[in-house]
Amino acid sequence: MENSFSNENSFNSLINDFGVHYMHNSSNILNQTNDTGTDNNKLIVRQFSPSMLYNIIANDYLLPESLRNVISIKGIYIKTNNGYDILKDIGNDSQIKIIVDNNKRVNLIDNAIYTCIGVLSSFYYKSGLYYKFHVNEISEIEEEQDNRLQQINELLRIASNNNSKRPSEVIWDNLRNQKKTRFLCVFPIRTETKNEFYNHISGCEKVYEFDDRHINFTDVNTFRLKLAEFDRLSFDVIIIMRGGGDGTDFFSNLDIIRIIIEMKTPLLLGVGHQDTNILLRSFVKEWKANPTATGIYLRDLVRNWNDAFELTEKNKELKTENEKHKRDIENYIKKNDGLQKSLTEKTEQNSKVIIELNNAKQRISEFEKREKTKLFVYYVLIAVLILIIIYLLNR
Repeated sequence: MENSFSNENSFNSLINDFGVHYMHNSSNILNQTNDTGTDNNKLIVRQFSPSMLYNIIANDYLLPESLRNVISIKGIYIKTNNGYDILKDIGNDSQIKIIVDNNKRVNLIDNAIYTCIGVLSSFYYKSGLYYKFHVNEISEIEEEQDNRLQQINELLRIASNNNSKRPSEVIWDNLRNQKKTRFLCVFPIRTETKNEFYNHISGCEKVYEFDDRHINFTDVNTFRLKLAEFDRLSFDVIIIMRGGGDGTDFFSNLDIIRIIIEMKTPLLLGVGHQDTNILLRSFVKEWKANPTATGIYLRDLVRNWNDAFELTEKNKELKTENEKHKRDIENYIKKNDGLQKSLTEKTEQNSKVIIELNNAKQRISEFEKREKTKLFVYYVLIAVLILIIIYLLNR
Protein backbone atom coordinates (compact mmCIF):
# COMPACT_ATOMS: atom_id res chain seq x y z
CA MET A 1 0.00 0.00 0.00
CA GLU A 2 1.46 3.32 -0.98
CA ASN A 3 1.93 6.26 1.34
CA SER A 4 3.83 9.49 1.53
CA PHE A 5 6.58 8.08 3.67
CA SER A 6 9.69 6.63 2.08
CA ASN A 7 9.04 3.74 -0.28
CA GLU A 8 8.71 0.07 0.66
CA ASN A 9 12.41 -0.54 0.19
CA SER A 10 13.16 2.23 2.67
CA PHE A 11 10.81 0.63 5.18
CA ASN A 12 12.40 -2.77 4.66
CA SER A 13 15.74 -1.08 5.17
CA LEU A 14 14.40 0.44 8.39
CA ILE A 15 13.30 -2.90 9.74
CA ASN A 16 15.96 -5.23 8.30
CA ASP A 17 18.92 -2.90 8.68
CA PHE A 18 17.83 -1.58 12.08
CA GLY A 19 16.91 2.00 11.12
CA VAL A 20 16.81 4.41 14.03
CA HIS A 21 13.86 6.04 15.78
CA TYR A 22 15.66 9.19 16.73
CA MET A 23 14.71 10.85 20.04
CA HIS A 24 11.57 8.75 20.11
CA ASN A 25 11.05 9.02 23.85
CA SER A 26 11.12 12.80 24.08
CA SER A 27 7.98 14.82 24.78
CA ASN A 28 7.23 18.50 24.59
CA ILE A 29 4.74 20.59 26.49
CA LEU A 30 2.69 22.88 24.32
CA ASN A 31 1.05 25.65 26.35
CA GLN A 32 -2.45 26.41 25.23
CA THR A 33 -4.32 29.44 26.61
CA ASN A 34 -7.95 28.84 27.44
CA ASP A 35 -10.85 31.26 27.10
CA THR A 36 -10.12 32.81 30.50
CA GLY A 37 -6.62 33.78 29.46
CA THR A 38 -4.85 31.41 31.83
CA ASP A 39 -2.22 28.88 30.75
CA ASN A 40 -3.17 26.11 33.17
CA ASN A 41 -4.47 23.94 30.35
CA LYS A 42 -1.41 22.09 29.01
CA LEU A 43 -1.35 19.50 26.26
CA ILE A 44 1.36 16.85 26.30
CA VAL A 45 2.72 16.54 22.77
CA ARG A 46 4.51 13.29 21.94
CA GLN A 47 7.57 13.66 19.76
CA PHE A 48 8.31 11.32 16.87
CA SER A 49 10.74 11.00 14.02
CA PRO A 50 9.56 10.25 10.44
CA SER A 51 10.92 6.68 10.65
CA MET A 52 9.11 6.14 13.94
CA LEU A 53 5.77 7.22 12.47
CA TYR A 54 6.33 5.04 9.44
CA ASN A 55 7.18 2.09 11.65
CA ILE A 56 3.98 2.51 13.68
CA ILE A 57 1.70 2.98 10.66
CA ALA A 58 3.34 0.40 8.41
CA ASN A 59 2.51 -2.32 10.92
CA ASP A 60 -1.21 -1.52 10.74
CA TYR A 61 -1.73 0.60 7.62
CA LEU A 62 -4.07 2.55 9.85
CA LEU A 63 -3.82 5.78 11.77
CA PRO A 64 -3.81 4.72 15.45
CA GLU A 65 -5.54 6.80 18.10
CA SER A 66 -2.23 8.06 19.50
CA LEU A 67 -1.42 9.73 16.15
CA ARG A 68 -4.76 11.47 15.73
CA ASN A 69 -3.90 14.14 18.27
CA VAL A 70 -1.39 16.98 18.09
CA ILE A 71 2.10 15.48 17.82
CA SER A 72 5.65 16.71 17.32
CA ILE A 73 8.03 15.54 14.57
CA LYS A 74 11.71 16.31 14.42
CA GLY A 75 13.71 16.03 11.23
CA ILE A 76 15.66 17.65 8.41
CA TYR A 77 13.57 20.13 6.41
CA ILE A 78 13.68 19.79 2.60
CA LYS A 79 11.87 22.35 0.46
CA THR A 80 10.17 21.16 -2.75
CA ASN A 81 8.05 22.65 -5.52
CA ASN A 82 5.33 19.98 -5.37
CA GLY A 83 2.81 21.79 -3.18
CA TYR A 84 4.28 20.22 -0.06
CA ASP A 85 7.69 20.00 1.65
CA ILE A 86 9.49 17.07 3.27
CA LEU A 87 10.73 16.37 6.76
CA LYS A 88 13.48 13.73 6.55
CA ASP A 89 14.63 11.52 9.39
CA ILE A 90 17.93 12.52 10.98
CA GLY A 91 19.10 8.94 11.28
CA ASN A 92 17.95 7.36 7.97
CA ASP A 93 16.11 8.00 4.70
CA SER A 94 12.55 7.86 6.04
CA GLN A 95 10.56 10.99 5.31
CA ILE A 96 7.07 12.48 5.52
CA LYS A 97 5.28 15.12 3.47
CA ILE A 98 4.52 18.26 5.45
CA ILE A 99 2.20 21.18 4.72
CA VAL A 100 3.57 24.49 6.05
CA ASP A 101 1.85 27.89 5.93
CA ASN A 102 3.57 30.16 3.39
CA ASN A 103 4.22 32.82 6.03
CA LYS A 104 6.33 30.33 7.98
CA ARG A 105 7.70 28.55 4.93
CA VAL A 106 9.55 31.55 3.50
CA ASN A 107 11.76 31.69 6.58
CA LEU A 108 12.70 27.98 6.60
CA ILE A 109 16.16 26.90 5.49
CA ASP A 110 16.84 23.76 3.43
CA ASN A 111 18.59 20.86 5.22
CA ALA A 112 18.20 22.48 8.63
CA ILE A 113 16.83 20.55 11.60
CA TYR A 114 13.39 21.63 12.85
CA THR A 115 10.80 20.38 15.30
CA CYS A 116 7.30 20.68 13.85
CA ILE A 117 4.07 20.54 15.87
CA GLY A 118 0.86 19.69 14.09
CA VAL A 119 -1.62 17.01 13.05
CA LEU A 120 -1.10 13.92 10.88
CA SER A 121 -3.78 13.08 8.33
CA SER A 122 -4.33 10.13 5.99
CA PHE A 123 -6.31 9.84 2.79
CA TYR A 124 -6.89 7.43 -0.09
CA TYR A 125 -5.93 8.31 -3.63
CA LYS A 126 -5.99 5.88 -6.57
CA SER A 127 -6.16 2.82 -4.31
CA GLY A 128 -3.24 4.04 -2.20
CA LEU A 129 -3.07 5.27 1.38
CA TYR A 130 -1.17 8.54 1.83
CA TYR A 131 -0.12 10.60 4.83
CA LYS A 132 0.57 14.30 5.32
CA PHE A 133 1.58 16.31 8.35
CA HIS A 134 -0.09 19.71 8.73
CA VAL A 135 2.31 21.99 10.59
CA ASN A 136 0.87 24.50 13.08
CA GLU A 137 4.09 25.48 14.88
CA ILE A 138 7.72 25.08 13.93
CA SER A 139 10.82 25.64 16.06
CA GLU A 140 13.88 27.70 15.38
CA ILE A 141 16.82 25.94 13.71
CA GLU A 142 18.21 23.31 16.06
CA GLU A 143 21.74 22.00 16.35
CA GLU A 144 22.06 18.26 15.76
CA GLN A 145 22.25 16.39 19.03
CA ASP A 146 25.43 14.57 18.19
CA ASN A 147 26.09 12.57 21.37
CA ARG A 148 22.98 10.34 21.31
CA LEU A 149 23.03 10.17 17.53
CA GLN A 150 26.65 9.03 17.53
CA GLN A 151 25.80 6.33 20.03
CA ILE A 152 22.84 5.22 17.94
CA ASN A 153 25.00 5.08 14.81
CA GLU A 154 27.52 2.97 16.69
CA LEU A 155 24.73 0.62 17.80
CA LEU A 156 23.54 0.41 14.20
CA ARG A 157 27.00 -0.70 13.17
CA ILE A 158 27.05 -3.38 15.88
CA ALA A 159 23.55 -4.56 14.96
CA SER A 160 24.47 -4.84 11.28
CA ASN A 161 27.27 -7.26 12.22
CA ASN A 162 24.99 -9.54 14.24
CA ASN A 163 24.59 -12.73 12.22
CA SER A 164 22.09 -14.46 14.49
CA LYS A 165 19.03 -15.94 12.79
CA ARG A 166 15.54 -14.55 13.00
CA PRO A 167 13.45 -16.41 15.61
CA SER A 168 10.98 -17.48 12.92
CA GLU A 169 13.82 -19.06 10.91
CA VAL A 170 14.91 -21.09 13.94
CA ILE A 171 11.35 -22.22 14.63
CA TRP A 172 10.70 -23.26 11.02
CA ASP A 173 14.01 -25.15 10.84
CA ASN A 174 13.09 -27.07 13.99
CA LEU A 175 9.60 -27.80 12.68
CA ARG A 176 11.10 -29.14 9.46
CA ASN A 177 13.48 -31.36 11.43
CA GLN A 178 10.72 -32.43 13.86
CA LYS A 179 12.63 -30.89 16.74
CA LYS A 180 11.18 -28.95 19.66
CA THR A 181 12.05 -25.26 19.88
CA ARG A 182 13.34 -24.33 23.34
CA PHE A 183 12.25 -20.86 24.46
CA LEU A 184 13.40 -18.84 27.43
CA CYS A 185 10.64 -16.37 28.32
CA VAL A 186 11.82 -13.33 30.26
CA PHE A 187 9.05 -11.55 32.21
CA PRO A 188 9.14 -8.72 34.74
CA ILE A 189 8.94 -9.70 38.39
CA ARG A 190 5.28 -8.71 38.47
CA THR A 191 3.26 -9.28 35.32
CA GLU A 192 -0.41 -9.56 34.42
CA THR A 193 0.18 -10.69 30.84
CA LYS A 194 2.05 -13.97 31.36
CA ASN A 195 -1.17 -15.99 31.45
CA GLU A 196 -2.43 -14.27 28.31
CA PHE A 197 0.73 -15.34 26.50
CA TYR A 198 0.44 -18.97 27.60
CA ASN A 199 -3.30 -19.11 26.93
CA HIS A 200 -2.66 -18.37 23.25
CA ILE A 201 0.01 -21.05 22.80
CA SER A 202 -1.88 -23.88 24.49
CA GLY A 203 -1.87 -26.93 22.28
CA CYS A 204 1.65 -26.23 20.99
CA GLU A 205 3.38 -28.42 23.59
CA LYS A 206 4.44 -30.97 20.97
CA VAL A 207 6.64 -28.49 19.16
CA TYR A 208 7.49 -25.86 21.82
CA GLU A 209 9.24 -26.08 25.18
CA PHE A 210 9.19 -23.05 27.49
CA ASP A 211 11.22 -21.99 30.49
CA ASP A 212 10.53 -18.78 32.47
CA ARG A 213 12.67 -16.20 34.17
CA HIS A 214 11.40 -13.17 36.11
CA ILE A 215 13.78 -10.25 36.45
CA ASN A 216 13.70 -6.54 37.28
CA PHE A 217 12.79 -4.44 34.23
CA THR A 218 13.81 -1.20 35.92
CA ASP A 219 17.40 -1.87 37.00
CA VAL A 220 19.60 -1.52 33.92
CA ASN A 221 22.72 -3.15 35.38
CA THR A 222 20.88 -6.18 36.79
CA PHE A 223 18.98 -6.61 33.52
CA ARG A 224 22.19 -6.50 31.47
CA LEU A 225 23.93 -9.07 33.67
CA LYS A 226 20.95 -11.42 33.65
CA LEU A 227 20.51 -11.15 29.87
CA ALA A 228 24.20 -11.95 29.32
CA GLU A 229 23.73 -14.98 31.59
CA PHE A 230 20.64 -16.12 29.66
CA ASP A 231 22.52 -15.79 26.38
CA ARG A 232 24.93 -18.51 27.56
CA LEU A 233 22.19 -21.05 28.37
CA SER A 234 21.92 -22.39 24.78
CA PHE A 235 18.19 -21.78 24.31
CA ASP A 236 16.92 -21.66 20.73
CA VAL A 237 15.09 -18.35 21.19
CA ILE A 238 14.86 -15.81 24.00
CA ILE A 239 11.58 -13.86 24.32
CA ILE A 240 11.41 -10.64 26.32
CA MET A 241 7.81 -9.75 27.23
CA ARG A 242 5.86 -7.17 29.18
CA GLY A 243 2.73 -5.12 28.62
CA GLY A 244 2.47 -1.43 27.83
CA GLY A 245 2.14 1.57 30.09
CA ASP A 246 4.74 3.27 32.24
CA GLY A 247 8.21 1.79 32.09
CA THR A 248 8.43 0.88 28.41
CA ASP A 249 11.04 3.63 27.98
CA PHE A 250 13.38 1.15 29.69
CA PHE A 251 13.68 -0.50 26.25
CA SER A 252 14.90 2.73 24.69
CA ASN A 253 17.92 2.79 26.98
CA LEU A 254 21.02 2.56 24.80
CA ASP A 255 22.81 0.29 27.30
CA ILE A 256 19.90 -2.17 27.11
CA ILE A 257 19.90 -1.98 23.32
CA ARG A 258 23.65 -2.63 23.23
CA ILE A 259 23.52 -5.84 25.29
CA ILE A 260 20.56 -7.13 23.28
CA ILE A 261 22.08 -6.56 19.83
CA GLU A 262 25.32 -8.23 20.97
CA MET A 263 23.47 -11.42 21.98
CA LYS A 264 24.13 -14.63 20.06
CA THR A 265 20.75 -16.18 20.81
CA PRO A 266 17.94 -15.09 18.45
CA LEU A 267 15.63 -12.71 20.31
CA LEU A 268 11.92 -11.99 19.93
CA LEU A 269 10.63 -8.81 21.55
CA GLY A 270 7.03 -8.65 22.82
CA VAL A 271 6.87 -5.38 24.75
CA GLY A 272 4.37 -2.52 24.89
CA HIS A 273 1.46 -1.79 22.57
CA GLN A 274 1.32 -1.49 18.79
CA ASP A 275 1.80 2.29 18.84
CA THR A 276 4.22 2.45 21.77
CA ASN A 277 7.42 4.29 20.93
CA ILE A 278 10.19 1.78 21.66
CA LEU A 279 13.60 2.42 20.15
CA LEU A 280 14.68 -1.20 20.61
CA ARG A 281 12.13 -2.32 18.00
CA SER A 282 14.28 -0.78 15.30
CA PHE A 283 17.26 -2.91 16.32
CA VAL A 284 15.78 -6.39 16.83
CA LYS A 285 15.06 -8.63 13.87
CA GLU A 286 11.51 -9.52 14.95
CA TRP A 287 9.10 -7.91 17.40
CA LYS A 288 5.45 -8.13 18.36
CA ALA A 289 3.30 -5.53 20.06
CA ASN A 290 2.87 -7.31 23.43
CA PRO A 291 2.85 -10.77 25.09
CA THR A 292 -0.62 -11.54 23.73
CA ALA A 293 0.43 -10.75 20.16
CA THR A 294 3.61 -12.80 20.73
CA GLY A 295 1.61 -15.84 21.83
CA ILE A 296 -0.72 -15.52 18.82
CA TYR A 297 2.29 -15.20 16.53
CA LEU A 298 3.94 -18.39 17.85
CA ARG A 299 0.62 -20.26 17.69
CA ASP A 300 0.03 -19.16 14.09
CA LEU A 301 3.53 -20.26 13.11
CA VAL A 302 2.63 -23.79 14.20
CA ARG A 303 -0.73 -23.65 12.45
CA ASN A 304 0.87 -22.37 9.26
CA TRP A 305 3.45 -25.11 9.50
CA ASN A 306 0.77 -27.77 10.00
CA ASP A 307 -1.13 -26.43 6.99
CA ALA A 308 2.06 -26.39 4.93
CA PHE A 309 2.95 -29.91 6.15
CA GLU A 310 -0.49 -31.27 5.26
CA LEU A 311 -0.25 -29.60 1.87
CA THR A 312 3.21 -31.09 1.38
CA GLU A 313 1.95 -34.56 2.30
CA LYS A 314 -0.98 -34.19 -0.10
CA ASN A 315 1.43 -33.05 -2.79
CA LYS A 316 3.58 -36.10 -2.10
CA GLU A 317 0.54 -38.37 -2.43
CA LEU A 318 -0.50 -36.63 -5.63
CA LYS A 319 3.04 -36.88 -6.93
CA THR A 320 3.15 -40.62 -6.15
CA GLU A 321 -0.23 -41.12 -7.81
CA ASN A 322 0.82 -39.08 -10.82
CA GLU A 323 4.01 -41.09 -11.14
CA LYS A 324 1.94 -44.31 -11.05
CA HIS A 325 -0.38 -42.93 -13.74
CA LYS A 326 2.67 -41.92 -15.73
CA ARG A 327 4.11 -45.43 -15.51
CA ASP A 328 0.73 -46.95 -16.49
CA ILE A 329 0.54 -44.62 -19.48
CA GLU A 330 4.10 -45.46 -20.49
CA ASN A 331 3.34 -49.19 -20.24
CA TYR A 332 0.13 -48.68 -22.22
CA ILE A 333 2.06 -46.76 -24.86
CA LYS A 334 4.70 -49.47 -25.02
CA LYS A 335 2.00 -52.14 -25.31
CA ASN A 336 0.21 -50.14 -27.99
CA ASP A 337 3.50 -49.61 -29.78
CA GLY A 338 3.92 -53.40 -29.90
CA LEU A 339 0.37 -53.87 -31.13
CA GLN A 340 0.83 -51.07 -33.64
CA LYS A 341 4.02 -52.65 -34.89
CA SER A 342 2.34 -56.06 -35.20
CA LEU A 343 -0.64 -54.51 -36.95
CA THR A 344 1.67 -52.66 -39.32
CA GLU A 345 3.51 -55.89 -40.14
CA LYS A 346 0.21 -57.74 -40.73
CA THR A 347 -1.03 -54.87 -42.85
CA GLU A 348 2.15 -55.05 -44.90
CA GLN A 349 1.73 -58.83 -45.25
CA ASN A 350 -1.91 -58.41 -46.27
CA SER A 351 -0.86 -55.81 -48.80
CA LYS A 352 1.62 -58.27 -50.31
CA VAL A 353 -1.06 -61.00 -50.39
CA ILE A 354 -3.51 -58.66 -52.06
CA ILE A 355 -0.88 -57.70 -54.64
CA GLU A 356 -0.16 -61.39 -55.30
CA LEU A 357 -3.90 -62.11 -55.61
CA ASN A 358 -4.30 -59.26 -58.04
CA ASN A 359 -1.36 -60.54 -60.06
CA ALA A 360 -2.85 -64.05 -60.02
CA LYS A 361 -6.21 -62.68 -61.15
CA GLN A 362 -4.49 -60.84 -63.96
CA ARG A 363 -2.63 -63.98 -65.01
CA ILE A 364 -5.86 -66.03 -64.87
CA SER A 365 -7.62 -63.41 -66.92
CA GLU A 366 -4.87 -63.49 -69.53
CA PHE A 367 -4.91 -67.30 -69.52
CA GLU A 368 -8.69 -67.33 -70.02
CA LYS A 369 -8.32 -64.92 -72.96
CA ARG A 370 -5.68 -67.13 -74.56
CA GLU A 371 -7.80 -70.27 -74.00
CA LYS A 372 -10.84 -68.60 -75.53
CA THR A 373 -8.76 -67.65 -78.56
CA LYS A 374 -7.47 -71.24 -78.94
CA LEU A 375 -11.00 -72.67 -78.66
CA PHE A 376 -12.27 -70.27 -81.31
CA VAL A 377 -9.52 -71.31 -83.71
CA TYR A 378 -10.26 -74.96 -82.92
CA TYR A 379 -13.94 -74.50 -83.74
CA VAL A 380 -13.07 -72.71 -86.99
CA LEU A 381 -10.75 -75.55 -88.05
CA ILE A 382 -13.43 -78.15 -87.33
CA ALA A 383 -15.96 -76.15 -89.34
CA VAL A 384 -13.56 -75.89 -92.27
CA LEU A 385 -12.82 -79.61 -92.08
CA ILE A 386 -16.55 -80.43 -92.09
CA LEU A 387 -17.07 -78.20 -95.09
CA ILE A 388 -14.23 -79.95 -96.91
CA ILE A 389 -15.65 -83.38 -96.16
CA ILE A 390 -19.11 -82.32 -97.33
CA TYR A 391 -17.63 -80.90 -100.49
CA LEU A 392 -15.77 -84.09 -101.25
CA LEU A 393 -18.80 -86.29 -100.62
CA ASN A 394 -21.03 -84.29 -102.98
CA ARG A 395 -18.58 -84.45 -105.75
